Amino acid sequence: MSAEQLVKREDSKGIMAMTSFRIRNQRAFVSGALMVAFAVFFLVVGQDYPMGTTAKMGPGYFPRLLTIILGAIGVAVILGAVMSKAELRALAKWDFKGLLWITGSVMLFAFLLYPLGFVISLLALILVSSKARH
Repeated sequence: MSAEQLVKREDSKGIMAMTSFRIRNQRAFVSGALMVAFAVFFLVVGQDYPMGTTAKMGPGYFPRLLTIILGAIGVAVILGAVMSKAELRALAKWDFKGLLWITGSVMLFAFLLYPLGFVISLLALILVSSKARH
């Protein structure tokens, strides 16, 4: 039984049963899972907004509609990642050094914006974030 294939076996009654499950495209699977997680989060947060009707929409109507669409797209991406026709793609290793440079540059921009102004803060953001390059 190969680890890179979706393996099926046929039992005595001729019914196909899945004996192994493999996420073939890990990048797409994680992307879809993040979409679903965001959709669930915003659906829970937006429960207090009145929904209204289609004719008279409340403040929660459009955000809830977008949340449902985002969740559906996330589920579709997840299903595409586990199908047997999906290409094999593993997650890339995280570049924590670059992530820290980018995060630090945004924080520096926020701290410098009020005392030094937009232009100097933007220049600092660009110079510091350029250190994140590989």
